Amino acid sequence: MIQIKSIITAVLGLTVATCTPIVQRSAATVLTDLATIGTDLSTLTTAVQSYTGGLTAALVIATDETTLDTAINQATTDATAASSFTTSESTSVVAAVASLAPKITTGLSALASKVFCMNSNLQFVSAHYQILGEPLCSLWP
Repeated sequence: MIQIKSIITAVLGLTVATCTPIVQRSAATVLTDLATIGTDLSTLTTAVQSYTGGLTAALVIATDETTLDTAINQATTDATAASSFTTSESTSVVAAVASLAPKITTGLSALASKVFCMNSNLQFVSAHYQILGEPLCSLWP
């Protein structure tokens, strides 16, 4: 009976181990995350720019903001779990982050031109952008 318990425990442990692989994050993963942030930021900006009022359009903006925030958090997770970048990878990541600057400026200008009741959500996005910077800076060679 004890031997059967041991076998079952071993099989269950092996099953759990094979179902939860350890994923090594890399610069490529972080670059993909940054590209996703750029796309999500553009989507949010477009929704804000086209906003003319109404609950449905406001819900679209709120959903787009949540999607952007999720992408920022994923990038932070992946950057935190990544090993140090090479000089070439660092250059690529810096270029990707720099390419976000005009999108952020455009998004903020669009938001400033509209009146929203979503300031608390946007504060989370801003805070999460700042948090993302910490692990990215720690990965430079």
